[in-house]
Amino acid sequence: MLLKNKSARLITINGPLNEKGERTAKYQIKPGKNPAVEVPNGYCKSDFVKSLIDSGSLVAQSGSVEALADPTKPDLPKPKSMSVDEDESIYTDFDKAQLVVQCEERGIEVSSRDTKATLIAKLEA
Repeated sequence: MLLKNKSARLITINGPLNEKGERTAKYQIKPGKNPAVEVPNGYCKSDFVKSLIDSGSLVAQSGSVEALADPTKPDLPKPKSMSVDEDESIYTDFDKAQLVVQCEERGIEVSSRDTKATLIAKLEA
């Protein structure tokens, strides 16, 4: 069964112990935008897993692991490269208030509708 973690904590489903007292299987289901984890149906019938599904901490999903596993994090910004681009402006790290001050010091007309990009374009022109 595919299980997706909807809580804010790591959930671990442990398998039985072998003769040496070691775990034979352990399934860690990570929270957030992590992929669903395939857990054998035998482990999903335990009271622990059933109570987590009933409380909403775990959600049973259908489909293949490949279709549901998308570990990309689209909400994270793309990392900035360490090299300096020729197209990058010296004003890109300024916020809008700093750009307005720079424009006013140079006598450039600023309107309230100007965006950060338009202010940078005015300064570079």
